[in-house]
Amino acid sequence: MVDKQIVLDFLLRNSFSEYYKELILKDLIKEVTDDQGRKYITLTDNGFKYIEKYKLILGFIDEFDL
Repeated sequence: MVDKQIVLDFLLRNSFSEYYKELILKDLIKEVTDDQGRKYITLTDNGFKYIEKYKLILGFIDEFDL
C-alpha cells in the first residue's frame, strides 16, 4: 500500500513545477541570479499588469455582489 502523504507530496510538487513553468512561459515571472549566484524569482512587467487586472476584476465582482 502506498502512503497517501507521499502521493500527495508528489502531486503538489509536480503541480507546482508545472504551474511555475507556465508562469515563466507566459512571461509573468522570471528567474534572476545576483552577483553571488543566488537565484530569485520576481514578477515581470506582465506579471504586475496581470495582478492589477485581477484586482480590478475582484473589485468588480465585489461591488456588484457577483
